[in-house]
Amino acid sequence: MKHLYFVRHGQTEWNAIRRMQGQWNSNLSDKGREHADVNGQLLSRLGIEALYVSPLDRTRQTAEIINAYLNLAPVFDPRIMEWHCGDWSGEMYADIPVKWPEEWAGLETNRFHYRPPNGENYPDMFERSIPFVDELLATEHSNIAVVSHGMIGKVMFSYLMGYAP
Repeated sequence: MKHLYFVRHGQTEWNAIRRMQGQWNSNLSDKGREHADVNGQLLSRLGIEALYVSPLDRTRQTAEIINAYLNLAPVFDPRIMEWHCGDWSGEMYADIPVKWPEEWAGLETNRFHYRPPNGENYPDMFERSIPFVDELLATEHSNIAVVSHGMIGKVMFSYLMGYAP
């Protein structure tokens, strides 16, 4: 039986102040490094055979801490990078509805299909991540850890569970 363990990166400096990251980089906070360490301890007891990681800095930092317990060769894959939030990248969450009121209303109206300015929507994330998940399912490894992000993690999980959009 195949076991996939999805790990969201630890808290970042930007998470702590509510700044939208998307595919931009922000370092782990002290709390985020603690999160990664706890995940590493847990994963070390689960017989992890392969470690796949988003190439963004926060996931690399998380995976480095986790991998101190696993000692695997991480595989970095851009298909599991976080939601590309386009022009909203680097903005404070509270400022987005003020700076882009019509666009924010579009997101609030249809979170699944709405695409922010120069960004992507959920169907875009499904398109890029489903081939990755299918490849994981086809590998010989039984216990796989995937270090990625909140939104793309939900996309991969919902695909595996067969959830409708």
